[in-house]
Amino acid sequence: MKSKYKDVEDALQILGAYKIEGLDYIVTRNIKDFKNSEIPAFPPDKLLTKI
Repeated sequence: MKSKYKDVEDALQILGAYKIEGLDYIVTRNIKDFKNSEIPAFPPDKLLTKI
């Protein structure tokens, strides 16, 4: 699998999320691996302040 993401599982999550229309955020406790994601990633506690 060719992608700019180092971790295969993170890449699958990011690329899968990118395909979902209307998805605004990725919720994860592993923020550091999602810093290059086109979709913003937030930990659960920070996301609660956004909604």
